Amino acid sequence: MKKVFLYTFLLLIAVSCSSDDSTENPIITYKIMAMGDSRVDGSSSLQGHRSYRYDFWKNLVDNGWSFNLIGPETDLISYPSHQNLVFDPDHAGFGGWRSSTLLDNFTSIIDPLNIPDIVLLGIGGNDLTGGVTPDQVAENINLIIDFLQALNSEIIIVVEQIAPAKSDAMSSRDWEILGELNSNISVLANAQATGLSTVVAVDMASGWSDSYLLDRVHYTAEGAKVVADRYYSALASVLNQ
Repeated sequence: MKKVFLYTFLLLIAVSCSSDDSTENPIITYKIMAMGDSRVDGSSSLQGHRSYRYDFWKNLVDNGWSFNLIGPETDLISYPSHQNLVFDPDHAGFGGWRSSTLLDNFTSIIDPLNIPDIVLLGIGGNDLTGGVTPDQVAENINLIIDFLQALNSEIIIVVEQIAPAKSDAMSSRDWEILGELNSNISVLANAQATGLSTVVAVDMASGWSDSYLLDRVHYTAEGAKVVADRYYSALASVLNQ
């Protein structure tokens, strides 16, 4: 039933957008959506844990990108300006969400009149801590990618191979299932790439340090910058091909 409802939603979007088919103006500004859980969302306080989005935004600004960060959520705090520009606070990060929650709420996340060109997808940590198997998480991520590609056949999707929690919170089994999920993400990214849509995995787990985490799972400012730089590097590599 979930699939039927979502595909109906996609069909309605296709019909509603059909009147724009005669317009051939090229996209000059990338619409970028950061999508996922609390690591995407960040904190309500600059003294709390950080999202990578601010440092990612600075990378885009510093490298002269024309872009618009989009999403149904907006930060309630103010970040420092950069190069006399005000931070773009829009995103689709939701604290506590699992991959299944993202699927269940997909139609409320995506504005059919503002479909992203690029999605940065970071999801799965809450699934694993809640006992969801890596295979099920991968299946859900596959569905999320399917729906995004149905909305935009040329979409670029960068999927996180997620970073671990603090080492003292990780059991041997935790490391095992994290490795399984991240391996699955690498495989599905390769499988989901089409002739038009690029899907790539970005490795956040390798070289990870406890100093990148403020608490058990959320980023410090240092950790947020590491994640932002890895996202930016992966995306720039795709667009420079």
